[in-house]
Amino acid sequence: MKKNIFNENKIVIASHNKGKVKEIKVMLKPLKVEVLSANDFNLEEPIEDGNTFEKNALIKSSYVCK
Repeated sequence: MKKNIFNENKIVIASHNKGKVKEIKVMLKPLKVEVLSANDFNLEEPIEDGNTFEKNALIKSSYVCK
């Protein structure tokens, strides 16, 4: 079985939810990854008009990537 290894030292979480970002920081702490959020880039929240959590996640992540 191939093991995926995270090689970057930063990751952007496409969320403005401070609680969610904090939880993700705790989970990724062993990887020594700097966790940034949409708030760190002063991005506005996109309109989440998808009909599933997955579609809304894609809307947010696409917005942050731009």
